[in-house]
Amino acid sequence: MINRFIKKRGYILLFFAFTVTSASSQDFLKNREVQLLTHWDFLLGNEIPPRVTKYATRNWTPVSVPHTWNAKDVLEKGFEMYKGQGWYKTNLKISPQKGKRYFLRFEGAAIVADVYVNNRLIGEHKGSYTAFIFELTDHLREGNNELKVGVSNAFRMDVAPNDSDLYPSFGGIYRPVTLFTTSNLCISPLDDASTGVYISTPNVGSASATVNIKTLVNYKADDGSEASANVETIIKNREGNIVASAKSMAQNLLSEKTKSVSVQLTVNNPIFWDAKRNPYLYRVIVLLKDEQGKTIDEIAQPLGIRSFFVDANKGFYLNEKKYDLYGTTRHQEWEGLGPALSDANHKTDMYLINELGANMLRLAHYPQAEMMYATGDTTGIVIWAEVPVTPPYRFNFQPYIENTHQQLREMVKQLYNHPSILFWGMQNESHIPANDLAELHKQAKLLDPYRLTTQGDHTSLQERHFITDLVAWNRYYGWYGGKFDDLTTWYNGIKSKFPSLKVGISEYGAGGSISQQEENPKVPDPTAGKFYPEQYQRLYHEETYRRLKKMNGLWCKIIWNTFDFSWENVDRGDRPFINHKGLITHDRKTKKDAFYFYKTQWTNEPVLYLLDRRLVKRSHANTVVAVYTNQPNPTLKVNNKVIKGREYDAELKKYLWKVVLQPGENHIEANVGSKSGRLSDSCKWNLTTQ
Repeated sequence: MINRFIKKRGYILLFFAFTVTSASSQDFLKNREVQLLTHWDFLLGNEIPPRVTKYATRNWTPVSVPHTWNAKDVLEKGFEMYKGQGWYKTNLKISPQKGKRYFLRFEGAAIVADVYVNNRLIGEHKGSYTAFIFELTDHLREGNNELKVGVSNAFRMDVAPNDSDLYPSFGGIYRPVTLFTTSNLCISPLDDASTGVYISTPNVGSASATVNIKTLVNYKADDGSEASANVETIIKNREGNIVASAKSMAQNLLSEKTKSVSVQLTVNNPIFWDAKRNPYLYRVIVLLKDEQGKTIDEIAQPLGIRSFFVDANKGFYLNEKKYDLYGTTRHQEWEGLGPALSDANHKTDMYLINELGANMLRLAHYPQAEMMYATGDTTGIVIWAEVPVTPPYRFNFQPYIENTHQQLREMVKQLYNHPSILFWGMQNESHIPANDLAELHKQAKLLDPYRLTTQGDHTSLQERHFITDLVAWNRYYGWYGGKFDDLTTWYNGIKSKFPSLKVGISEYGAGGSISQQEENPKVPDPTAGKFYPEQYQRLYHEETYRRLKKMNGLWCKIIWNTFDFSWENVDRGDRPFINHKGLITHDRKTKKDAFYFYKTQWTNEPVLYLLDRRLVKRSHANTVVAVYTNQPNPTLKVNNKVIKGREYDAELKKYLWKVVLQPGENHIEANVGSKSGRLSDSCKWNLTTQ
């Protein structure tokens, strides 16, 4: 068992819980009349005509949204999991009122969604990972209104990702659905389902910061008349004090037209959003008022004032100070739930990533739940967000290429105001042609000139690697072939030829199954192997990170992956259809040894962890006990006997003792003192003799 530092850990947990719960995934809706649509009836099947009033005789099943129909079969059938149509229906009891507008917002439905109100198609959305919105105002009738949504995760050539080789395409309405109302005059929610408010900080200095705020105002008239409105823009500090404000007008608005209102404000002596060093947030509040001065709409958004750049030889800088970016990745799924996760699930993942000590998170390989970015804002975790351009890439197929641009546009607009996002990812291992990548990069810079574009790739150096602002590689030396030292050789080779190229590591990792243990692990077969000992995963991370720490020019160092996740087309390790590279198991119940290696490296929280705790069955009496700890002078007892003569690897923060086990059960106990109390950890091993 692990008996770790309680007082400080409790404080960190309390602080983290407070900051996370203060961030809402749909915070910008909170000042409107909002209804979360969770109760639906569900029917699985391809054969149902979309306009039929009375569906087939089969029964509908009550479900709760978020929902996916692939939560279980992905781990049972792999690539043969169900990929087809599913139907959702619910009743909206609404009495439409004059002067009000009604909107329906989906945070995510996979892959293609068709939305019907009273058996009339009102719109379609192509793409699994970005939000979409439809206005219902003209489609509602008095009393009961039936809402039906047809969702399909069947193969589509025209939608990215296109039957991805790297992760499953789950089906369903797997993120929240909200119904909300505004007045006829409102801050527009119709600009690709964004907030309608866009915040940027083009000039940032210690004396002052320039804050540009653009607000989109939309009007829908009952009688065809024009309208005007006052827009009041306020910036408040963390304490709630106003530090800057402005008033402006949106005049002569025509029905169903949008006007842009832009203001430029100055914050004097700003406190920077400084990632984990100090994730300070201001708040931007935009008030829309009618001509009589009454507030008719309001949007609140986070503001983080920061500047950043990458030096090709020194790495990443935040607010003019070197900031070594190291972190991990995450797929949006849990065992038994798939991607149909609650805010509590997302918070748990962010808590675990924060506990690990990561200061950066690559949300691969697609936009994820809004809660993840909001939590990044409050905790100071820097985020790389990316569009789902993954293999196979559909070369020269224009509908597919247009869809990648659509999803990029939606991602940037919807996530624009999150200060934690510093990088837009354009592709991952897709073999995208340089010309196509250049067009994506161009669009990203037009939408947002202030963030940096990047990409994760695995090929040798090519033309496309010089297009984005930054580039990073997925490198697995010591796992998918090669030796650990090949990483250093590769990096030095690129930098010697192209010293101005800004290079990062976007993925590195190795598989590890907690049910498979080996005292002296050999290199597993990474593509067909059925034995992935946890010890080799730990060794891989120790040796790879030992080398990465010496590469000061890298702008990022990112582990693949925080959590095990489903992978349809593999049968490896101790179970099929799983990628075992996570530091934590798919169900979030077990942290592997490698998790504690990084926690010891990356956190100031006192850590003491006994390695090989799951290698219970022992066949050699003469063996080694090892611990990770960031505290000095740990002690070890074996069967209540103090063991002398430890060795210490300072780079790995790892202590080792040579011990002799007795036949049968052996009790292993490690202890260390810290400034706030004693840490202890223990486990039991069994020595069997022939």
